[in-house]
Amino acid sequence: MASGVQTTGVPVGAVLDEVLGNRAGSTTRVPFDVIAATIWQKLGGVAFETLAELQADLSPKDGTLASVWGDADGVNGIYRKDGAADAGDWTRIGDLPMTAAQAAAIAAAKDRANHSGTQAISTISGLEGALTGLEGSISDIQQVTSDDDYWIDYSVDADDRFVEGVGNDGRRWRALNGTVTELVEVYRDPLSGEVVLDGVPYPVPDIGDFQTVDHDADGRFVFGRTFSGEQYMALNGQIVRVSDAGGAPSDWDRDLSYNPVTGLHSPADGSATDRMILVVGQSLANGSTSVASDQPITTVAEHPGYALMAGAQPWNSSDAVTEFQDLREVRQGDGAAKETVCSGMADRMMREFESQFGYKPRLIFKTVARGGQAYYGSQTSATGGLKRGSEGYSEVLRVLRQSKAVSTAEGRQLAVVAVVIIHGEQDHSEDTTRENYARALANWIGDLSDDIRLITGQPDRVKGYLTQVSRWDDDAETQGVVSRIANAQLDAQALTPDLRMVGPIYFGDQSGDNSHPAPRTYRQMGQMIGDALLADLWGAYWTALYVVDGWWVSDTVFRLKFTRPLAVEDTDDLVNVSDLGAGKGIDFYDGTGPVEVTSISAVVAGGDTLEVTLAAAPAGPRARVQVASRQTGTGPGRLTGGRSGIRSAAPFTTDPSDNQALYHWACTQTFDLK
Repeated sequence: MASGVQTTGVPVGAVLDEVLGNRAGSTTRVPFDVIAATIWQKLGGVAFETLAELQADLSPKDGTLASVWGDADGVNGIYRKDGAADAGDWTRIGDLPMTAAQAAAIAAAKDRANHSGTQAISTISGLEGALTGLEGSISDIQQVTSDDDYWIDYSVDADDRFVEGVGNDGRRWRALNGTVTELVEVYRDPLSGEVVLDGVPYPVPDIGDFQTVDHDADGRFVFGRTFSGEQYMALNGQIVRVSDAGGAPSDWDRDLSYNPVTGLHSPADGSATDRMILVVGQSLANGSTSVASDQPITTVAEHPGYALMAGAQPWNSSDAVTEFQDLREVRQGDGAAKETVCSGMADRMMREFESQFGYKPRLIFKTVARGGQAYYGSQTSATGGLKRGSEGYSEVLRVLRQSKAVSTAEGRQLAVVAVVIIHGEQDHSEDTTRENYARALANWIGDLSDDIRLITGQPDRVKGYLTQVSRWDDDAETQGVVSRIANAQLDAQALTPDLRMVGPIYFGDQSGDNSHPAPRTYRQMGQMIGDALLADLWGAYWTALYVVDGWWVSDTVFRLKFTRPLAVEDTDDLVNVSDLGAGKGIDFYDGTGPVEVTSISAVVAGGDTLEVTLAAAPAGPRARVQVASRQTGTGPGRLTGGRSGIRSAAPFTTDPSDNQALYHWACTQTFDLK
């Protein structure tokens, strides 16, 4: 049994000075006047912004309570009127209700924040955690004032860049989205549950009001758009309208022209936003070949003033990006970049924009790639790899920060709309599993999207676009080859909506070094990528050419349904189909060995379904189908690489530089037929 005096045994009284209560799991004494003020404030008591305004009003009667909320620290608080109406004075009796709780909540949010990058909130309704948005959002303090004596106190990061400070006028500043802006104080009132923005209750949408929501890797809210079109972001642990977030982008150019016939959207003519497309990966992403005689194709800018590159060349170097120049290809060296995919990509997009809308948007292109790098890196290189934290990854962010500064200096905004990933050969060599590489690609675009948005401040996520490798040297299953990496690249788009497969690259010539495409092929790859970006970013959607269903018709005949209308090549004019046999890139393996394919044909001319005939009924325990998986020689490309004769029914464009009709080709794919 408990000892001591119980509360039920305390004498009943008519007046009181203090009340015992609970606070964060501990017992605390609370003056009755503070309790009364809390209740009074919730019922809408008298409030004054400054002490001077309060002292000028002596009309209340003796004992009346009032608050001062907008004056200096130590002045704000609860006041009691001492003296009769129109006489007497005001006496400060305590802090504003819950000020201590609010301070503790803000301090706790800051403690939880990951100051190297992101921190968001767990749910829209929970509104917990914090988003400081400091990384990639550091600016020179001279943006606020050039007077060194202005700063009472300020902090900097490891590179001596401004993070947060207080001026001699009491105003607080923070680096946010690349600009030093006045600090917006936002918190949740622990008693009322209201979000308070700079001392004023702030309306927050319910979860059902949001049309789209972006979360971080832990499922916490980062950015959302309501059905009414308002945009909200996480700031200091709360959800705040982007337009109220103190320096966050409030006027992102979202105007689009629309062609109702084609369903294609275009950035509006005269847009104030620079839309950037980054290309990342290995040496293929850089347009490299090892043949000294190889030369660039696109040496003269095709779309000056519209298709631009960050810096003096489309490929990356250690030089700082200080300007945008008209996009053209620049030879890097005998064993290095010749023709990147950028010019082909830009040409396809610009010609289509001009055809559909009569004008061209302004697009910025840049490749940031490192040859011979697996995604996860190598145990022999502490700085290798391309994942977050590697030198290669950090280089992408450096180029982006410098590009943003160029756009800002021109009075424009910068938004990254796509990251093209041309990668995978090294991961094949290092035996990365199919599952791990697919997961790596999903992580890669997720990390890049988060970090890019911190730098640019853009509201939209960044989409990633993959090309498929065309070269591998092991894992042979008699005729067919199961390329772990090529299949993982196709798998990855099912792991995240922010990744799409563009297609394979086996349709072009190799350079002669048995490793890289020829310069002409790089340009054709760019045209293919540009076509996919047009459809997916500014059209309805993009889908590569691959099998989505298969079924048996008889014990020797099965059908394969593809994603789009197709045709089968009968000659070697575009790809070498003769060396592939009658299957023309379709192989069958029953678990004991290959089963010969005697014919393939479209069920309906111009349709999306192939009929495949086998020489005999499979006798083994497996029914494995392989598409574009057989190599017939060394190196990538249309003559010897893993390939097929299956292409889109119609060309998607004709390259004006050589009048070559270009098609989309069937992806490399391995699956078991049910």
